[in-house]
Amino acid sequence: MKRLKILFIYPDMGGHTISFNPAIEILSSFLKQAGIEVELLHLHKQHGFPFDMSLILKQVKKIDPQIVGFSATTHQFQMSDDITSMLKKNQVKALYLLGGVHATISPRDLEDSAFDGFCIGEGEYPLLEVCQRKQKGEDIYSVPGFHFKIDGQIITNGPGKVITNLDTLPFRDFGLINGRKLLQLRNNWLSISFSRGCPYSCNFCINQSLRNIFKRTRQKYFRKQSIDRIIKELLHWISVYKNEIKIINFDDDLLMLDTKWFIQLMAHYRKEIYKPYGIEYAINVRANLVNEEVVKSLKASGCNLLRIGFETGCEKLRNRILSKVITDQQLYQTMALCHQYKVRSYLFAMLGIPGEDKGSIQKTLRMLRELKPNLVRMSYFEPFFGTPIYDYCKENNLLIEDIEQSDSTYTKTSIKFEDIDAQEVIVYRTIFPWFLNMGFVGDEEALYRDKVEQYRQMPEQELIRSEVWEEILETDQQISEQLSEKKVPHFCFFQNNPYYYHLKTF
Repeated sequence: MKRLKILFIYPDMGGHTISFNPAIEILSSFLKQAGIEVELLHLHKQHGFPFDMSLILKQVKKIDPQIVGFSATTHQFQMSDDITSMLKKNQVKALYLLGGVHATISPRDLEDSAFDGFCIGEGEYPLLEVCQRKQKGEDIYSVPGFHFKIDGQIITNGPGKVITNLDTLPFRDFGLINGRKLLQLRNNWLSISFSRGCPYSCNFCINQSLRNIFKRTRQKYFRKQSIDRIIKELLHWISVYKNEIKIINFDDDLLMLDTKWFIQLMAHYRKEIYKPYGIEYAINVRANLVNEEVVKSLKASGCNLLRIGFETGCEKLRNRILSKVITDQQLYQTMALCHQYKVRSYLFAMLGIPGEDKGSIQKTLRMLRELKPNLVRMSYFEPFFGTPIYDYCKENNLLIEDIEQSDSTYTKTSIKFEDIDAQEVIVYRTIFPWFLNMGFVGDEEALYRDKVEQYRQMPEQELIRSEVWEEILETDQQISEQLSEKKVPHFCFFQNNPYYYHLKTF
């Protein structure tokens, strides 16, 4: 029997930064242990296989897979479909499958796409069954966990088998994605996750929709691996990559959901990883779960960066519109503990939330100045298809473009506003650290005033041009150097990146 070969194609559209892909890493290991041959085309315009259709065609023909699988978010779906269409038009015979978030939340797109099937939900067992049946020449179109298309007709199957005990998963396949190269390109940060799901119901997050789909499996949505299993895999990769890992990036949505368990995990991390190897880590938390015992544990075990969902300084928008259920007081308390124990903080923030106005933006600016995070990541609010906030925006006629085809949450707004002009929101987003500094650096704010007015007058189309970004970054660096000479704490763009700001202190 001929050994079956599957080719994963990952359209990594993250700009300058090349990304790990947890789904493909785990699927590869899962399939390989069952004797399936796995290959990957990691598409990236700078650091991976080129986004060039002729080269992709040539490489896929060379690999000659029986199955071609894509793992895609909504932003990556159109590119994935375009590649599939191109391969089919060039007579590359294979079964073309899509997995990932977009397939799960928008199975209706199968009908008009070039794909033969969508994997709905978690893919390990469903994809393995498809591979095994195809290898034996058996019917694949009844495999649970998949929707298939045959001659334009859609076949929908029930939910597939899911992994209930994550400890049974093999170690992920970092070799497939060239983990050593990614470590070098990502400043020696190893991204890895050990849990699945989140029990919270933020309106802008896809987890709520995924949890509802998961209910059909009658299994628990949030699962995590055991402490022993987590430490075992981390030690394995430390032994493989030696001194190339500087930071473990826990990429889980909420690994620390059970704080007592999390404190135990951090005690083991401190003893078995941080103390002997000096490897720090970054992790996501919710402010309502943070207390002094947790922060003490974070500090003692080598937490390099604590990432916190701030979203906006307007509590009404944060809780009534986004359903974050995080109070201002919880954020202030969390940040006070971070400052007290000298744990570096990173706040996720967004502009352009439904109902945003100048007053809410001023609240965001004021609160960030008071919280004094080490790092801020700012994006535009975007109502992703499949989220409750998408339905809210659609029902209230707020959408101004096809959200499913939007290419970035960083370069444009996606909704209409009643009490503020969209161009004004873009100005705030484009030079946000300058607005922060104008209420933060005292008499030195004059350094920013004229520049702010200059960009306020600039049309929206000009503001998003790359040349303008470069000019802003250069100006920001010059002003930052002047403030640094005077030892004035201030916010500035982080590592010349227009989407991140950091607080420079002395």
